[in-house]
Amino acid sequence: IAALSVGAEIGGNFIGTLEIEGSTRTRRVRLPKDTTVDPALLSGLTVEYYFVDKGVLRYDWPDWMRNFSIALDVTHNQLAFGHQTTNFISQDPDWGTLSLPEFNGYVLTFSLLFKYRFPLIKQTDFPDGRLFLYVGVGPGISYNYLEANNNIVGNESAVGHGTATSPTLVAESGISLFVVKDVSIDLFFRYRYSAPRYEFNVGVCGAPLYVKFDNNSYNAALRIAYHF
Repeated sequence: IAALSVGAEIGGNFIGTLEIEGSTRTRRVRLPKDTTVDPALLSGLTVEYYFVDKGVLRYDWPDWMRNFSIALDVTHNQLAFGHQTTNFISQDPDWGTLSLPEFNGYVLTFSLLFKYRFPLIKQTDFPDGRLFLYVGVGPGISYNYLEANNNIVGNESAVGHGTATSPTLVAESGISLFVVKDVSIDLFFRYRYSAPRYEFNVGVCGAPLYVKFDNNSYNAALRIAYHF
């Protein structure tokens, strides 16, 4: 393992159902947890530093640190939901049953992961290990964008977009294989917790409309990295 690697990742982003909270200046509403989210493509880039005395950024770290690393990870995925009719849970009868706008947007996440690798297979050409199990966890920040496309009959002003920046927690586990000396392939599963709060101007009972939900996503992905 060299001291530095750069990797590209691609995979799927999956979210369960959402329980959405909405509020205006005068009203507050909650949607039941049955709003489905479309699966989406996840893509990203990882720059990882290993605490070893090898490669371009080599340093004489203690031996007990050789299986630890720190990674800066940037990912992008689309976010789309709506297309459905649901019952609002509210004390205001005027908000009874309503067709949701179609929401489309994206999530851009920057995270800092602290990782530990456990070597499963060592070979003569790979004295530090060729096949690894690894786990990682760390904080992050997500920039979220959503656009509401009007499909509410009789509410022609129900369009707009909202943005939100939210703290994020990321946990990842996977298996890593060196196919050649300087190239590794990771198969991994990632969990990402985030709870963005968007501000919209969509013409519902007076602007702004605040929309909040737990955007907890699951990623199954592949990473190819070059070590130098």
